[in-house]
Amino acid sequence: MTSRKLPGPLTLRLTVRSEAGGTGRIAWKTAKQEVFPEAQVVEYTVAGGSEWESVEVAIPAKGVTGVIRMFLPGSAATEFQKIEFSAANGKGKTWEFGE
Repeated sequence: MTSRKLPGPLTLRLTVRSEAGGTGRIAWKTAKQEVFPEAQVVEYTVAGGSEWESVEVAIPAKGVTGVIRMFLPGSAATEFQKIEFSAANGKGKTWEFGE
């Protein structure tokens, strides 16, 4: 999803909606790792429905992240209004999408 190199740990904040909801996953690898380690995955839950929902996910990355992958919840369409990564040092990256 992103190759922005941010020092861990990170916080991911989503403004999301999905009719079906469900459990999604975030996987990451550090800038020094070649592959995505199986242990570097956290889950998040989207309740589902027609309203926008705020979801916060703690990503306990150690070191500088290289690539972060987001796996969407459920099989229904998922919409994002905002995706924001924040690092412990105050740096981050935000994407905002219009309605």
